[in-house]
Amino acid sequence: MPDNDEPYMGETPPTNVNELLKELGTIAGFKNPDKQDALNKRICVKCAHPAAQRCYTDAGRKEWAISGLCELCFDAIFADDDPEHPHP
Repeated sequence: MPDNDEPYMGETPPTNVNELLKELGTIAGFKNPDKQDALNKRICVKCAHPAAQRCYTDAGRKEWAISGLCELCFDAIFADDDPEHPHP
């Protein structure tokens, strides 16, 4: 049982943003959660498909360079659940 002064974290928590993102990607089921590795391989961090085949717009290609997500995965993650109130 954890000490009340310290929250239980399981393993040692990540010490930098890249490690944290990799760990979160692993938890989320991303096939290649290491963004830099995915960018080097030119694949999506979530589906591991070649990004060039799944990015159809300039905005999609820019987003892949930022997040490592191909356009299809990015759109699926951020899809609007309420069609009556779509995002602008």
